Amino acid sequence: MSDPPWESNLEVDSLQARNEAKLRYKEEKLKRTFGKQIRYASCKARADTKKRVKGRFVKAGAWRQL
Repeated sequence: MSDPPWESNLEVDSLQARNEAKLRYKEEKLKRTFGKQIRYASCKARADTKKRVKGRFVKAGAWRQL
């Protein structure tokens, strides 16, 4: 019978390749950013110029009714 997978003799090359892949993964993980990113600058620019009341968009003349 063959050895179970956890008892098989791994070659040095495969261990080295695995360690290199793990290092690359850790380096890429450190570069990840979960901060706020603006995807569409034109939409943000328009939203920034629109009138708001309590954070909600309102028409120019309708804000007094709220």
